[in-house]
This record gives sequence, C-alpha cells and structure tokens, in this order.
Amino acid sequence: MLLKSSVMDYTDFLPASWPESTRLWFYTSDQDLLAERARKIKEAAAVFLQGWAAHGAPIQATIEILHPCILVLAVFPGTQPSGCALDKASGFIEKLEQEFNLNLRQRNRMAWIVAEGVWVSEPALLPKEKGPVQGVLNLYANTVEEFRAKPFLSASLPWIRRALATEMNLEFKLGV
Repeated sequence: MLLKSSVMDYTDFLPASWPESTRLWFYTSDQDLLAERARKIKEAAAVFLQGWAAHGAPIQATIEILHPCILVLAVFPGTQPSGCALDKASGFIEKLEQEFNLNLRQRNRMAWIVAEGVWVSEPALLPKEKGPVQGVLNLYANTVEEFRAKPFLSASLPWIRRALATEMNLEFKLGV
C-alpha cells in the first residue's frame, strides 16, 4: 500500500503537541484505515481509552491513525501502563483486528521509503518496480523524542538488508 509523499520529511508525522517523552506503540495495517472504518476505530478507541487504567489510575493516552494504514497508541507522560494494562491494550488491538478483519500485529510489516513515498508491506510484498528502498520509517521508536531524532532507518542496516535480500535482489541507495 503506497502512501504518497513528495518530500522525505517526516518531522510532522507525529502531532507537534505530543510531548517528547510520550511512549509509542505502532501498528501497521494490511488495509486502509480510512473513511467509515477510521471513524469506527476512533469511536472504539475512545471507549477503550476512557476506561484504560493501571492499578486504578487512569492512563492518559490516545490512539491515532497517522497515515492510511499506520495506527499508533501514544501514552502521555505522567502515567505508565503496567503489564496488566498493556495486556488490555493488546486485547483491544486484537478486538480491532477481529471486528474490522485487519492484521495489525504482524511485526515484519514495515513502512518502506521509496521514491514515490511510503510503501507499507512485508519485505516479500514490496514490488520491485517501486525502485530502490531509501529507508524504513522508524516505527520501532519507543518515544516521540526517539522518533523525531531518527524518523527513518537506513536500508543499509544489516537486518533490513537481510529482510529484503531474502525475498528479492534490490539495489540499495545507501546513506539514508
């Protein structure tokens, strides 16, 4: 799935109002999260977040759809979800998957930066005609600060090269 981007500037990917120490969990969808589906997901998220707590203390958080197929759970400073609270969040994501026939927790799905924009897929599904992979959107960042400091990962990283080389022979543009 291609997300059009004319400029490789991802500084505005996360809302400017989110504090640097906001914790992040990214989920990539195998389908668009747009229109009616997005509205229903946001409604379900609002209900979940209203009751989400850690040992009785409310957790200040939001669930946002930042691009057509990238969902992010952001937990704001001042509250930290416990293991049980994180289990509840995982259960909520699983419920979204079932209700909307999605696959959000596949860890090998990445947001590849190619000449046309961002392509979200597993390495095996990245079309060769998209051209050289210039980097990977850093959906592994744990905080806003970490993401803003390094919004994308280089396609030259060994684990990314292995992921791509296993599936296809691509020319890499190094140095991103």
